[in-house]
Amino acid sequence: DDGTLLDDRARISSAVWLSWGMFIDPGTQTGVPWDAGDREKTIAIVLSMLGFIFNLLFLGVVVENMRTLLDRAFARYSTIYASDHVVILGWTPKSLFLINELMGMFEDNGGYGTIVILVRL
Repeated sequence: DDGTLLDDRARISSAVWLSWGMFIDPGTQTGVPWDAGDREKTIAIVLSMLGFIFNLLFLGVVVENMRTLLDRAFARYSTIYASDHVVILGWTPKSLFLINELMGMFEDNGGYGTIVILVRL
């Protein structure tokens, strides 16, 4: 009697482990023997499909939450508040003259100011 109970527990734990594997990793239905009955094969296919769908949904939620978190962080920390600056867009042969004039303007207004030059490389 006791040997049969232990065998049943071993079979149940083995079945639960195989079911868990098929649910989390849909490729593990290859662990089902080729000569298994139709019932076992059907259960393996259903568990694999449910696991595949669950994994897709779970990863979709994780990716969407990370995307939202990154978008919020980018919006919150990417804004730069600055004053007393001049932005020059592009570079031409006249840019050095413009920078020299701007430096003179900043010196006349207390010597403080920032020049930002945005140039496509």
